[in-house]
Amino acid sequence: MTDRLLGICLEHWRAVDGYAVAHGAADLRELSLDRLCSYIWWWATRNAEKEADIKKFEASLWRPPAGERALGPWSAEAEMGAFSALKKAVGK
Repeated sequence: MTDRLLGICLEHWRAVDGYAVAHGAADLRELSLDRLCSYIWWWATRNAEKEADIKKFEASLWRPPAGERALGPWSAEAEMGAFSALKKAVGK
């Protein structure tokens, strides 16, 4: 998620930094990584009208980039394998 938040920051640097400057925030280049990510999260969700919009944004941060498949326990292959193992264990 951190890399996605930093990507948003770099992609929209002028707007992100400009907002910080206009509102008297600290120099973003001097923030710790966790504070910078918190600021980017806030900046990206500040105009969300519903909690569902924030959840949708959060989900987008966890999805693999376009053209890449998910790896790890949440990949389609891993989920199907777990489902198959469950079916076998319960005798279906």
